[in-house]
Amino acid sequence: RILITLCQPCSSIMATVAARATDSIHWVVVGLGNPWPIASRTSRHNFGLLQLERLANKLNATWKFSFSMLAYTANVEAGESRLKLVWPMVPYNATGFCIRKLLQNQRSSLEEWKESGGILVLHDDLDKPFFSSSFKNGGSCGGNNGLLSVSEAFGSNAFHRLRIGIGRPGDGKSRDPKLIVPYVLGKISEADEHKLIEMVLEPNIEAIIAYCAKSENSYKVNT
Repeated sequence: RILITLCQPCSSIMATVAARATDSIHWVVVGLGNPWPIASRTSRHNFGLLQLERLANKLNATWKFSFSMLAYTANVEAGESRLKLVWPMVPYNATGFCIRKLLQNQRSSLEEWKESGGILVLHDDLDKPFFSSSFKNGGSCGGNNGLLSVSEAFGSNAFHRLRIGIGRPGDGKSRDPKLIVPYVLGKISEADEHKLIEMVLEPNIEAIIAYCAKSENSYKVNT
């Protein structure tokens, strides 16, 4: 058996390794944000990381730093699902670097992850009202440079997202970069943080677990 294994074509061996890598983990859950103290912990652009933080605490995650990925990772169990949580330690718009390294380290592709479960990206969304959230599978990145970075790493938009609404600045409809940049990097008030936790981040924990279990009747979120 050893001789047969060693004599397999390299492509076959790599395929076996990739299959084992993805068999052990059903879903990869990535939070988008700017690691603090580079940015304020409660800036709107960090809502994805805030959500990941709440999920990790609920699942008693133990973080380990990956020097190759420049990210903290944690393998956790959520019901019958096994998740790999990824906390990038790179700027928001460079998150794709961590994803690319993850795929290289696991010797896997987006298609293989889709077969075993999927990739779920937690992120803030200008086009959803504040204190709302919803799941989305694939589709446009909507001008979000963090999502574009992830999409480029995969070579595809076919990954799952949890969109956490931050609304738009001004009258709620502004697309002016001069208003949007300071808005997304701006810190929310302490009162809004408490409201965000109560109305969005805490309820989303069970929704994420249900979503990863593919229990479609269970992952209702505050839309």
